[in-house]
Amino acid sequence: MGYAEMIMLDSAVLEPAQVSEMADALLKSGLRLQRQLQNFLLYAQLELGQREHGAGVLLAGALEAAPAQVIERAAREQVAERNREADLHVSLENVPVCVARSVLDKIVVELVDNAAKFSAAGTPIRVYGGAVGSEYVLRISDEGRGMSAEQIRDSGAYLQFERHLYEHQGVGLGLTLARQLALVSGGAFHIESEPGCGTTVTVRLPLASAVT
Repeated sequence: MGYAEMIMLDSAVLEPAQVSEMADALLKSGLRLQRQLQNFLLYAQLELGQREHGAGVLLAGALEAAPAQVIERAAREQVAERNREADLHVSLENVPVCVARSVLDKIVVELVDNAAKFSAAGTPIRVYGGAVGSEYVLRISDEGRGMSAEQIRDSGAYLQFERHLYEHQGVGLGLTLARQLALVSGGAFHIESEPGCGTTVTVRLPLASAVT
């Protein structure tokens, strides 16, 4: 709002480069707000849907035949937003999985965004996906600041740990959304982390062959 007011009041004296810089900040702020609102709505829908219909009913019957392309595209878009393209390491297998494409995309977006946000530039962000038994295992890891066992246990929709030390945009919904989406898709969600050593999030989703 401050940038918008400056452009409105000082448009006659601002240099084109200044206007461009302010417009870029406005766009990024707008996109960030849009994503936050979408996450709020999605979280509310998931909570309401599970109370009324039970887990799994909302997304029953969905199938993604090419998960590798969905995962890689979403991961690359997220690291590009933070200028971390060189840090991304991807190893993916294409096996049909029982999950909606939009859901898989959202899970990857939120988890890779967290990995990029809470680790330093120049450290690796690894994305692995492949069939293990009757499941498709998606594993996203970083070498960031990590979380304690207590923080993992207490993680919730609106909680950002150590915000007084590490200020980040957003309200902490990403991890919870990824977990909820995995569960309503009939999968599982697990976090392994250690302070100062990084975090690995594992999502397990049923393979199409396992439910046909």
